[in-house]
Amino acid sequence: MTAGSPSAAGIPRLRLNEFVERLATRTPTPGGGAVLAVSAAMAASLVQMVIGYTGPERLGTAFPPSRLRGLERLGARALRLAQQDAAAYADYVRASRDTSSDASARRHRAGAAIVAVPLAVCEIAAAVAAAAADLASCGNPHLAGDAAIAAHQAAAAATGAAHLVSANLGDGAADDMRASRAGRLASRARAAAESLPTTGAATRSAEEHR
Repeated sequence: MTAGSPSAAGIPRLRLNEFVERLATRTPTPGGGAVLAVSAAMAASLVQMVIGYTGPERLGTAFPPSRLRGLERLGARALRLAQQDAAAYADYVRASRDTSSDASARRHRAGAAIVAVPLAVCEIAAAVAAAAADLASCGNPHLAGDAAIAAHQAAAAATGAAHLVSANLGDGAADDMRASRAGRLASRARAAAESLPTTGAATRSAEEHR
């Protein structure tokens, strides 16, 4: 189960060094769920960068304007999920301690939320990995390494998020459709990353060619 607390509401607005420093401290947030969400957001941004260095004539029909706008939305949503992960876990902790008459319903809602957030991250990461893999055939060849990094980072985020879904479901994960969906998404993301060829262009620094 990922850690979280109300104090993590500002995760998307933290400077990178602040995020890394907080991550290393003995505090509830940020935790693994936030790391996964931020990783997916960074992978989405890296894909957008490669697209930005690729002419529209190369992108062709693989990246119509709607898909480009979708990638921007995915990255922004992933950052919001970093915040929502913390809030969901805080609600879950409070619900677990609740002894009121409606405690059961509250625990059910809170339990669903701590599964929904990493599942959403998994969906985003799988879509980003697929986009990065598509750039192998139509993206700027000098930035093939950046596309490959985006694909592998997105695949890692999807795999971690799928693990978190199962962990938060606990004993019921084996028979839960949410865990099954997360597992399929993670497998799809890994397959997309592994489909990328290893070439000389992919191993050189893209900065030399910009």
